[in-house]
Amino acid sequence: MMPRSYPLMKFKPIILCLICLAGLVACEVNTMYNARNYFKSAQERPLNNMGRPNAQAIDEYTKAIKKCGIIISESRKNAKLDEAYYLMSRALYFKGNSAFQAKDQFENLINRYPNSPLVPDSKIFIARILREINQPREAEKKLDEFILNPKYKKHHPKALFLMADFAIKDKNYTRAQYYLERIINDYPKTKEYREAYFLFGKNYYEQNDYPKSLEAFQKMQNARGIDKTLKMDGSYYIGLNELELGNFDRALRTTKSLVKNETRPEKISAVRLLKARIQFALNDTTAATSEIDYINKNYPRTESSAAAYYYLAEYQYYKTGDIAKAVANYNRVRTEFSTSPLSSKGQAKATALGKLIAPANLSSETNLSTWLDYYYQAAESFLGALALPDSALATYKTVIAEKSVTITRIDSLNLKLNETKAVLDSLKALPIVADNPILPDTLVAIDGGNDSLKVAISDSTFAVPDSFKVAISDSTHSVPDSLNPQVALQAQIQRLQTELTDLETRITKQGENLLKFDAEIIPFCLFAIGSILQDYASDDPENEAILSRMQSEYPENKYARALSALQSGQPVRLIDPLEERQEKRLDELFGQIEAQPDSAVVGLEALTSSIYPAVKLAANYRLGWYYSFEAVDTLAAKPYLDEVLENTAAEEYTSITRRFYNGTKFLLFEIPTVDSSVIDSTMVAPSSKGLVFPGSAEIWTNLPDSLSMYQTIPPLIDSLSNSIAPPQVPDSEPSSIDQIPSEIPASPPPDLEKKEEAPLE
Repeated sequence: MMPRSYPLMKFKPIILCLICLAGLVACEVNTMYNARNYFKSAQERPLNNMGRPNAQAIDEYTKAIKKCGIIISESRKNAKLDEAYYLMSRALYFKGNSAFQAKDQFENLINRYPNSPLVPDSKIFIARILREINQPREAEKKLDEFILNPKYKKHHPKALFLMADFAIKDKNYTRAQYYLERIINDYPKTKEYREAYFLFGKNYYEQNDYPKSLEAFQKMQNARGIDKTLKMDGSYYIGLNELELGNFDRALRTTKSLVKNETRPEKISAVRLLKARIQFALNDTTAATSEIDYINKNYPRTESSAAAYYYLAEYQYYKTGDIAKAVANYNRVRTEFSTSPLSSKGQAKATALGKLIAPANLSSETNLSTWLDYYYQAAESFLGALALPDSALATYKTVIAEKSVTITRIDSLNLKLNETKAVLDSLKALPIVADNPILPDTLVAIDGGNDSLKVAISDSTFAVPDSFKVAISDSTHSVPDSLNPQVALQAQIQRLQTELTDLETRITKQGENLLKFDAEIIPFCLFAIGSILQDYASDDPENEAILSRMQSEYPENKYARALSALQSGQPVRLIDPLEERQEKRLDELFGQIEAQPDSAVVGLEALTSSIYPAVKLAANYRLGWYYSFEAVDTLAAKPYLDEVLENTAAEEYTSITRRFYNGTKFLLFEIPTVDSSVIDSTMVAPSSKGLVFPGSAEIWTNLPDSLSMYQTIPPLIDSLSNSIAPPQVPDSEPSSIDQIPSEIPASPPPDLEKKEEAPLE
C-alpha cells in the first residue's frame, strides 16, 4: 500500500524547481536592492574640492556597477534588466572617469529595450555625455531631435532644461532664456518648471542685469508650485540683486530674515556672507567684520570662507586704501579654497596692487626709466584687475605733469649754478696773505664751530665780499688749526668747483629728460588717455580734445597717428612717420635694384645711416647680397655684411649671411639654395620684387615689472570726468619726408624705445 504522501512525492521535482526559481528571483531582487542602495548612498555624498566624487562615493558607484553586472550576466529575461542597464550607466557616468563606457551602456539599453520607459532619460544622458566629450554639435542635434519627437513629450521639459544649461555654459544667455521661458510657459506642472523659474532669474544675475533678475525672483515668490526651499534660494538672490542695485537697507532686511529662517548648513554661510557684504556697503565695519570672523571660524576651508577673505580685501582696498592688508587677504582666497570661483580674481588683484607699491627713493630725476616703469604699470593695474579707469587716467596725467616739475627743477638748478659761480668767482678774485695780522672785526668762522680755525683778513687793504663770508661760514668741513687762510680758501674753492660740476651734470641730464618728455613720454601718455576714453567714454568731449591736441602739437608723432586711427576705427600701427616713409622707400629700392641697380644702390647706401635699426639692417643686408652675388664684388660686399654680423639681435639675417660669409672669407660664389620654409621663417630672401625683411612693426613689448617697495597710489572715484590740462609742448619731430636727418634726434626713454604694440594698444 502506497503511503499517503505519494501525491506530494510525485510533484517533488516541480516543487524543488519552483523553490529554486523563487530563490533565484529573491537573490536577483536582493542584488538590485543593494545596487540601488549603493547608488543612492554615493549620490548623497558631497563632492570634493575639485567637483568630483570622493573616494567613498567612487567605491559605492563601483559596487553598484558590479551588482548590476551580476544581474545582466546571470539573467536574460528578467524584467529588471533595463533598470540594471540604466543604473549601471548612471553609476559609470557619475563615477567621473567612465563617460565612454556609460554612453555604451545607455546605447545598449536603447537598442535592446526600445520600449522601456527608461529610454527617454537614456537619450538625454547620451546628449549630456556627448557635450562632455567635446561633441557639442552632436549633443544639440540629439536634443533637437528628441524635442521634435511627440513620443517623448513628457520628457521635453528635461531636454529643454539641459539645452538651457548648455547655452548658459556657452554664455549664450539669450538662447538660454528662450528655453527656460518655454518650460515656464508650457510645462507649469513639472519639476523642471520650478528649477527653470529659479534659473531664469539667476541667468539674468549672471549677465549683470540686476533689475530683470530682481523682477524674476520677486515674481517667483508669488508663483504656484514653487516649494519653500526654492523660494528661500530665490530670496537669497533678491538680496544679492538689491545689494548690486544699491538698495542696501532693503537688502539687509531680506538677508536678516533669511538668517533667521535658513536651516540648511551649506546655505547659512552664504547668507551670512551676503549680510557681511551689505554691512560693508553700509559702512557698518564692526558688524561686517564680526560676520566674516563667524564664517571663517565655523565654516573654514569652504567656498564661503574663501569668499569672506575676498570681500574683506575688497573693503580694505576700495574703502580704506589699506593695500598691505588687502593683498594679504586676496592671497588667502586661493589657500583657503583652491577651487573658489574668486581665487583667480583675488590673485590678479593681489598682483595688481603689488605694482602700486613704489621702489624706494623713486624719482624721475635720479632714474627716469624706473620712475616711468612704476607709473605705467600702476596705470595698467588700475585699468585691468582693479577696474579703476579714472585712476589710470590720473596716473597718466601725473606722468604728463612731471614735465613741469622737470622744468622747475632745471630752473632751480640753474639758479643755484649761477649763485655758485658767483661765489666761486669772488673767491678766486680774493687774495689772502698768510701773515696778515688777525683783526677782531674781520674774523670769519669756518664751520661755525667753537674750535674752528678763525681766518683773519685785513679789510684795511681788501674788502671781504659777503659771498665769501657766507661760503666760508657754510663750510661743512672742520679745518685744523694748523691750516693757514690760503689753504682754507683753496679747500673751499675746490668744494665749490665740485658742486659746480655736479650741478652742470644734473642740468644736462634733466635737459635730456625734458627732450624725452616732448619726443616720446607725453605723446604716449596722451595716446593712452585717448585710448581709455575711447573705450569707456567715447562721447566725452575730452576724447575729441585729446586727439585735437595731439594733431596740433605732435602732428608727425606715431602716437598721434595711432590715436587718429583708433578713433576712426582703423587698424592701429605704432610707427614713426619717418620710419614708415623709410620702409616704403626701402620697398621701392628693392623693386628697382634689378632694373636700375645704380640708383637703387645709391638709395640703399643712404638708408644704411638710418636711425631706425630695422631699416639700417635691411639696407646693409641687401647691399651685401647685391655685391656678393649680383655685382660680384666681394670687397665691396664685406663692410655691409660685417655690419649685419655685428648685429647680435638680427638672428634671421646673420644665420643666412653665415651660409656664404663667415666674417672673414666668402664660402660660396653662387647664390645659395634656400628652401621655402627658411624663406618664410626668415623673410630675407631676395626676389624680383625685392627683399622682404623682418618687420620693424613688432618690436614694442609690454613694460617689465620692477615694483616692490611700499609707496602707494590711492584709488580714485571712478567718474571718468577729470579734465586734462594740456601743457604747451614744442614739436620736435623732423619735418623732412624723404631724407634721413643728419642729426640723430634724442632717443626715447629706455623703457619706451620699443616699437609696435604699445601697452594699451
